[in-house]
Amino acid sequence: MEYQDCENCRGKAVGLAHIGVYVTDLPAMEAFLKDKLGFAERGRSQRGETELVFLDLGNCPIELIYNPRNEKRTGGMIEHICLEVEDIDSLVCQLDKKGVKFLQEKVGDMPDLLGGVKNIFLEGPEGLKLEFFEYYKK
Repeated sequence: MEYQDCENCRGKAVGLAHIGVYVTDLPAMEAFLKDKLGFAERGRSQRGETELVFLDLGNCPIELIYNPRNEKRTGGMIEHICLEVEDIDSLVCQLDKKGVKFLQEKVGDMPDLLGGVKNIFLEGPEGLKLEFFEYYKK
């Protein structure tokens, strides 16, 4: 990745944004979380065949991830942990210079998701998949 000088940038993680969980039966998982545990729907999105549903309860939403082609995935498996960040571009710059492995070539932009977000995935030790999420400023 190529970035401008980021020595004085202020990018940082500020908290959990959500935890992504693979599901094999989206309606059943949604019903369980909503009806039994009191979660409320925050948003949903379709990305090709993949359906994403964000559910809130307290301070860390769950993102349900359903794709009919993901037969290798086990339902209920944590797919990734997402950190909310500030100044995602400079944070990525800093970490790229430190040798962190990103799973995308550049920061993504999704203006239609949850009021607009920028994101990127990275890999930590032992295959831990992390996502950085920066919400659009209102």
